Amino acid sequence: MPDSVIVFSPKAERDAAENLSAFISMSRSQLTIFGAGLQFDDMEWDVTEAIQQKGRGKERVRIYFSTQESAGDTLPTQMAEPFVLFAKAYVRYMQGIRPTKNQAFRVTALRALDAAFRQSDHPSLVMIDGETFNRAARVIAERLKQSTAYRVGTQLELIAKFISEHRLTATPLSWRCPIKRPLDAVRVGPEFDKRRSEKMPSQAALDALPKTFLVATQPKDLLFSSIAAILCSAPDRINEVLLLTDDCEVHEQTSDGKAAYGLRWKPAKGADPMVKWIIPSMAPVVAEAIAKIRRLTEDARCIARWYELNPEKLYLPQNLEHLRIKPLLTMDEVKEIILQEEGSASFASLWCSTNNVLLIKSRGRMCARFADVEKAVIALLPVGFPLLNAELGLKFSEALILVRRNELHSARSTFGCVVEPVR
Repeated sequence: MPDSVIVFSPKAERDAAENLSAFISMSRSQLTIFGAGLQFDDMEWDVTEAIQQKGRGKERVRIYFSTQESAGDTLPTQMAEPFVLFAKAYVRYMQGIRPTKNQAFRVTALRALDAAFRQSDHPSLVMIDGETFNRAARVIAERLKQSTAYRVGTQLELIAKFISEHRLTATPLSWRCPIKRPLDAVRVGPEFDKRRSEKMPSQAALDALPKTFLVATQPKDLLFSSIAAILCSAPDRINEVLLLTDDCEVHEQTSDGKAAYGLRWKPAKGADPMVKWIIPSMAPVVAEAIAKIRRLTEDARCIARWYELNPEKLYLPQNLEHLRIKPLLTMDEVKEIILQEEGSASFASLWCSTNNVLLIKSRGRMCARFADVEKAVIALLPVGFPLLNAELGLKFSEALILVRRNELHSARSTFGCVVEPVR
């Protein structure tokens, strides 16, 4: 359990209202989950630094304590007090007791319970009862597809259990969620076999994989076909492939003197690092795939290494180092710094405008300060840099699969001075 977690112990001599008030006060003032400086009373919590979600890139991770009815609105409405105070306290507390990287199910359950509570005639939150939870379950079942409703329902049941165990209601509460486990969650029997078969790629798609691997030339095709080759040879989770290190290859000899080839993996669910050995017939394919990826991504690792050693300095290739001593840059020079290849004539001015770089007219030409460009570029580095994965301690410069920004995009130009993970 994290050091910042304080276990809430209700007092037997207190009534429910006092226990509830004490729980909210403790969560607001004593916990440091999501950071000691968390603005508890805000409707929106930015928890990006505390929760690293895979596949989100630079997108911020936020929790919105909005009503169910306004959850998708541009300007949502906050849950009404006093329920919202309990909801915030519960989310913060439970993140310490049962941490999750996806708050969606927990918050969705709270929104349904908030809606049900507002529909009831209860004058106080401590009067919440089984019928309120039944109403919340009906709301969930009506609004969500069955598989999602079941998962949100399990969170609703956890809330009921928490309220009961911590004596936050005036009368004892014992409630089980009536939402049934969906049939597609059952993983045995003929129905499951049929669903699994329907999800398999066609034979034509499978036949295309090795052909693509042999003929691919574009960065996106090279990378994805190489990843597919690795997965076909060493089946595992895709996010674990994306977290392979540049030095993941292992070469050893078996007891009978034969060569053995494997990959060093860092399991996604917290297990110790391990070596997965590749069957001899597929070893050359995997070795070629790793080599293709390494060649494709070496420039990105070079850029990442630069920023690790020079966190406040803009990366410039050798042929552009002379620009570092210029106080003002022309738009052509800005474009040379940002883009790996030729871009549109208006790119630099648009980029400066988008990234709040002040444009200055000098000798009849639009220019930008080198220092402003440098600051704007460094701000584009991924969240958490230099760590690609804080849990594993994996740096961007150590990752096998890393690209320059937009390098895999079919329409946008590649940035020559910024890296990004593959999601």
